[in-house]
Amino acid sequence: RRKCIFKKSCSHYVFETTQNEGLIKGLKAFQFRYKNCRGNFSIFQNPINNEIQMILPSQIIIDKEEIAERLIT
Repeated sequence: RRKCIFKKSCSHYVFETTQNEGLIKGLKAFQFRYKNCRGNFSIFQNPINNEIQMILPSQIIIDKEEIAERLIT
């Protein structure tokens, strides 16, 4: 089975969002993760602040705290 690229698994993220913010927000969270939890991501070190970040297929940049540990080490 393929492991999620995010620290919080996609299913847990969608469940938590749905539970806390309602069905519509949960569906939007599912759509976001479905589009971005695939290949075509890049991990890089930001030259400005030296933080490790990831750019997702949708061109959104996320910080190290959201990236799965297995991808950082």
